[in-house]
Amino acid sequence: MFKKLIRKATEASERPNLAFLLKRRNFFIRLAAVIASGLMVTFSIPPLNWSFLAFFALVPLFLAIYDRKPWVSFGYCFVFGLTWGFTSFYWLREIEPAIPYLIAFPLAAHPAVWALCVPFLTRHILNTPANLLKGENEAVPLAPSRLQWRKLLLAAVLAAGWCLIEWARSWVLPWNYLSTAMWRTVPLIQICRFTGTYGISFLLVFFNICFAFYLIAPKYNPKTRKFIYPRPLILAGLLIILCYAEGITHVLRQKHNTGQVVRFNAGLVQGDISQRRSANIGQAQEALDVYSELTAKLLESSPAPHIVIWPETAVPYPFRSDNPVSNAFRYRIAQMIRKYKVPFLIGTIDFEDLLPGADYHKQKTYNSAFLLDSDSRLAHVYSKVQRVPWGEYVPFRNFLPAWVIRIIDMDRDLTPGTSLDPVPLLPGVRAGISICFESVFPYVSRGEAHRGANLLVVISNDAWYPTSSEPAQHLANAVFRSVETGLPQLRCGNNSTGCLIEPSGYISDCLFKERDEKTGLLLPQPVQRGRTAGVIPVKVQEEPDYAPFVRYGNVFIIFCWLLVLGGFAMAFSNWETVKSGRLAMFIKNKRNK
Repeated sequence: MFKKLIRKATEASERPNLAFLLKRRNFFIRLAAVIASGLMVTFSIPPLNWSFLAFFALVPLFLAIYDRKPWVSFGYCFVFGLTWGFTSFYWLREIEPAIPYLIAFPLAAHPAVWALCVPFLTRHILNTPANLLKGENEAVPLAPSRLQWRKLLLAAVLAAGWCLIEWARSWVLPWNYLSTAMWRTVPLIQICRFTGTYGISFLLVFFNICFAFYLIAPKYNPKTRKFIYPRPLILAGLLIILCYAEGITHVLRQKHNTGQVVRFNAGLVQGDISQRRSANIGQAQEALDVYSELTAKLLESSPAPHIVIWPETAVPYPFRSDNPVSNAFRYRIAQMIRKYKVPFLIGTIDFEDLLPGADYHKQKTYNSAFLLDSDSRLAHVYSKVQRVPWGEYVPFRNFLPAWVIRIIDMDRDLTPGTSLDPVPLLPGVRAGISICFESVFPYVSRGEAHRGANLLVVISNDAWYPTSSEPAQHLANAVFRSVETGLPQLRCGNNSTGCLIEPSGYISDCLFKERDEKTGLLLPQPVQRGRTAGVIPVKVQEEPDYAPFVRYGNVFIIFCWLLVLGGFAMAFSNWETVKSGRLAMFIKNKRNK
C-alpha cells in the first residue's frame, strides 16, 4: 500500500504542474506590460518628450487588467502607478532622496482606483445579461456592429473616468497629466480652450482603449467572409484628426485678430543663482550684485525695456526687511528706477504690516511679487495663493506628531494670498501673476483672466533642481494656461524658462536661442540654463477674446461625470438583471430537486 502511494507521489513530482507554470508566466507577462506602460508615459513627457508614445502607452496596461478580477486589476495598475510616479517625479530627489519613493505611492493610488472599476464595467457593458446568464459555452455572440458600439461606449466611459481621476488629483498636484505629453503639439492642444487639459487626456485614453480593442478583436468574419472594420479605432482616429484640424484653423484665425493692441518690451533677468533659501549675508549680497549688474547692462541695451522683471526671490533676503542686504536691495532698485524711469516687478518674501505693540511671533509671511512704479513707489503687491505643500507650509501641521514635523519641516508656514486681481504693469497691460508652482493650477490663471487680466506673468525659481528635468516639466505643464485663457504668457525664471508663450501655447521668443542646423533658423531654448538678461517684445490685446474655459470653467468635467454615471447605471442595471436571473435559476433548480 505504502509502496503504491510513494510511487504515485514520485510520478506526480516528476510531472511538472503546467497550469501553475502557465499562470506564473502570465503573471510576469502582465507585470512587465504594466511596467512598460508606466515607463512609456514617463518617456512621453520631458526630458525625453517622446510624445507619440502617449497614443499607445496605456494599451499594455488595459490588456493586462480588463479581464481580471477587480482587486487584481487594482494591484497591476498600482504597479503601473508606482513605475510612472517614481520615474516621472524622480527630480524630487534633489530636495530629498526619499521623496520620489514616498510620493510614488499616493500617485499610484489614483490610477489604481480607476483600474478597480475597469473589469466590472467591461464585463457588464460589453455583454448582455442573457449571455452572462448562459455562460461562455452557451453565449450567443453579439453582432459585430452591436459589439463595436458597446466597445465605443466603454472606451468613452473609461476615458471619462480617467479624467475624473486626474481632476481629483488637481486639488493637490495637477502635474504630469497624460495630456502633458502633447505640450508641443500646438494644433491638438487648442481643444483645451473648451475642455481644459482633461480634453487631451480624454482623447489619448479613448484612443488607447480603442487600439487595445483592435488588437484583441477578430479581424475576419468567417461566416460573411468579410473583414471586420475596427470602427471604434477609426472613430477615435477621426476624432483626433478633427480636433487637430480645428486647432490649425483656430491658430490661423488668431494671427488675424484685429483688436486694439498694446506693445511693450519686457526686460527679463535670469541670474542663475543657486538655491539660497537659508542664505547668509555674503550669499545674499552676491545674488544682489549679480542681478544688479545684469539689470544695469539690460537698461543700457537697445531696444530698452519698458519694464524690468526679476524672478521669484531673486535676492534671498526680503525687500522690506531691516538688514544691510535688504537696505542695499531697496537702494539699488530705487537708483535704477530713478535713473531710467522704468518700473520693476520683483519677487520677494514679504511680511504682514503690524501695529505697534503687536506680537511679531504671529506675523504672517508671504511669497509675493512687488510692482515698483517709475517713481520707485510700491504700487501693487500680489501674494502667492497656491502654496507648495511641505515646501511652503506643512499640511495638517497641528495633527502630526512632533517627530514627523522635525523631519519634514522647513521652518516656515507661508500665508496664502487672498486676491487674484490683475496687476497693472503698464498702461493697458493687466497682468495675472503666478509665482512658480501655482502656474500649473488652472484656477489661478482662469480666475485672473476672469477678473480682466490680458497677460499672464510667471516668476519662478527652479534652482531647487539644478540638474534635473523639473524646469522642463514645469514649463510643459504651464503652457496649457495660455491655451485655456487665450492669453499670452511671459515667464521669468532664476535659472531657465525666460520666454514668451503665445495664446496658442507656442513658445515664440526666449532669452536663449539656438540655430537649427537644417533650417538655419534661431529656435527658442526656454529650458537652457545660464546667466543672462534680455528684452522680449510682447504684444497683448487690450480687450482679449477670452477662451470659453474662462467663462464656463470645468464644464467638460461635468460631461465626464454624466458619462461615467451613465456607464455605471447601465453596468449596475445589467448586474442586477444577472443577479436576479441567477437567483431565479437557483430557486427553480431547488424546486425540481
